Amino acid sequence: MRRICTLALALVAMAWSHEAAAQDCSKSFFPERPGATNGHWSQQKGCAMLESGALVTRTPDATFLAFPTLFRFGLGAGFELRANTDLVAVDIPDDDSAGASAPRTGLEVKFMGLRAEDRVPGVGVLLQVNSVTNGDFVDELQVATSGLMDWQLFDGFWWAVNVSLATANGGAVEPMRQGVFGASTVVWYDFVGFMSGYVNYAGSTRLRERSWNQIVGGGLAFYPGVERLQLDVSADVEVTGDEHPVVVGAGVAVGF
Repeated sequence: MRRICTLALALVAMAWSHEAAAQDCSKSFFPERPGATNGHWSQQKGCAMLESGALVTRTPDATFLAFPTLFRFGLGAGFELRANTDLVAVDIPDDDSAGASAPRTGLEVKFMGLRAEDRVPGVGVLLQVNSVTNGDFVDELQVATSGLMDWQLFDGFWWAVNVSLATANGGAVEPMRQGVFGASTVVWYDFVGFMSGYVNYAGSTRLRERSWNQIVGGGLAFYPGVERLQLDVSADVEVTGDEHPVVVGAGVAVGF
């Protein structure tokens, strides 16, 4: 999967024409970070964005580090090609030495069907294929499709919703493929010109199970006055189960 992503990025770079690069890419600077949803907006043709950050997850007996990174490139006609990876995943148990595990890496295609304008919501579709970059590639292969919606309810106030359906391995007890349903929502508000904040909710369940895993959180995004640059911080907690892991993160989005 990592080789496939590298090849895809190389093909994107070859397709980057001077005419496309000359466009005003600031019009499509809508980072996915740091909320739980993906926006419906696609990059304009020839425009690109790199989003990356660090996530620290704390459970009662361990700490986990990940560095989610997303590259986005506009293909035109509402389509966007994307490549994502965690770069590296590090497990730090409280009573043992740290170890690295294989990160997840994938390819995605987004289509912006209707752009949000005035008070009309925007809608899009996201197709994803990802897996771990080791010998468990086939067992961990996941295919997902998501419906995306963003709606500006009034000036500076946005509501976003994602609904997804994915495949996942059933595990050692039931190794067959299972469907995983997920839903997430984010409410954004632009406090001032250089900062906005949000609260989010995300839930998911395997379709053969009755449990519903839920995460709530929020964060801030900062715009330091440099065109097509965003900085962010976030915090989330899983409110279901017994351990209630806490996730804190910080990151950056850069358009070019």
